[in-house]
Amino acid sequence: MDEKLERKNTQARNKEIEQYLKEERKAYEKYLKEPKLLILGSSDCGKSTLLKQMKILHGNGFSELEKKAARDNIRTNLINALTQMLKSIPLQSADKTNYLSFSEDWPTPDNVIPKDIVDMVKRLWEIPEVKASCKELKLPETTPFFFNAVERLSEAEYIPTDEDILNLRTVTQCVSETIFNINGSNFHFFDVSGLRHHRKAWFSYFEHVTTVLFVASISSYDQNLVEDPTVNRMVDSLVLFEQITNHKLMAKPQFVLFFNKKDLYEVKIKQVGIREFFPEYDGTRS
Repeated sequence: MDEKLERKNTQARNKEIEQYLKEERKAYEKYLKEPKLLILGSSDCGKSTLLKQMKILHGNGFSELEKKAARDNIRTNLINALTQMLKSIPLQSADKTNYLSFSEDWPTPDNVIPKDIVDMVKRLWEIPEVKASCKELKLPETTPFFFNAVERLSEAEYIPTDEDILNLRTVTQCVSETIFNINGSNFHFFDVSGLRHHRKAWFSYFEHVTTVLFVASISSYDQNLVEDPTVNRMVDSLVLFEQITNHKLMAKPQFVLFFNKKDLYEVKIKQVGIREFFPEYDGTRS
């Protein structure tokens, strides 16, 4: 009797395992058929920001946890950026001394910027030398956006808006997968780091990807790479584009070239000419 019961239980377990494997195989076959988009580009080209926009348009927006993390990053980035600027310029003021003393104890346990520091930041931000140092120190182009909103960002109940999160710049250090359901179909978006020493890891994703979305920042013509200040960012993007499109694993996937940061380009082109960095450029705008 015990042998029959044990045999019956074994058959039941085997049936469960077979059913599980069958479902897993079916799910994997479905996964293989779903579109997989690999987002590539140089560092700070806006790949992660593009993914954030997709999340707003086709996802459920940002969770409370993501908003809290963004809030802390925004405040920390603001403090770090201004500290970096003040340390780099020969500016003598009581505000500068007091602010640098405060920044040494940042972040605070509650990560809230006190009002006296906010007032100090606003005064310092009005100093031309402080603003001018943004570009020299290669700070993110959205840095002025947050300095101009420092009072709002310091409020105890501050919750980042979608615009705040889109303007937040963080360095992608690992691979992330985000799935969007668009018109009933799952689209897998893979975001990878654009830093030079991380690019070798890209090739492991080439084999199964259906589409490569190459993001190029058109406002980067006057900027150099953070990891190699001798290399122009747009030159790096052009070289990288050529390398990827000529790669042997790129014959199968579709290829989409996405020009990014048009808004920043339209502001910059009125102040900084392309020919200053690309003398061979023969366009009508200098």
